[in-house]
Amino acid sequence: MNKILIYSFILCCHCGIASAQTDTLALKAPDNTIYSSVEQTPEFVGGQDALYEYLTKNIVMPQTEENVQGSVIVNFVVDTSGNVINTQVLRGVHQAFDAEAIRVISNMPKWVPGKQNGKNVNVQYNIPIRFASNNKSRKKN
Repeated sequence: MNKILIYSFILCCHCGIASAQTDTLALKAPDNTIYSSVEQTPEFVGGQDALYEYLTKNIVMPQTEENVQGSVIVNFVVDTSGNVINTQVLRGVHQAFDAEAIRVISNMPKWVPGKQNGKNVNVQYNIPIRFASNNKSRKKN
């Protein structure tokens, strides 16, 4: 039987509240700046408990031939409207687990956007999702 273990699912890259200093990565234009550190970080609607519930209900354990376990680190951006965009795997475990993590994160409902200087801004966010499969190899007769 396969099991999913989701723990330490909220690991925001640079999740501390910034003072006057911010780290940025530029996209196409200055108004599309992506912040990695902001005064108010984005929040899943309902908080961390709601995020945990969403992940638990929506992750489907991929079938694999071998025993695989580990954390898939998913990076994404919460945009100024609260949409999850630019989803990518920073550290993968197995192609099937990586794809499932991307699917679930990409389909998340809107978040409460992050803020800098009182304005909604694009914020980079990381979430590790722990997977563990319990496939036992069967002996062929």
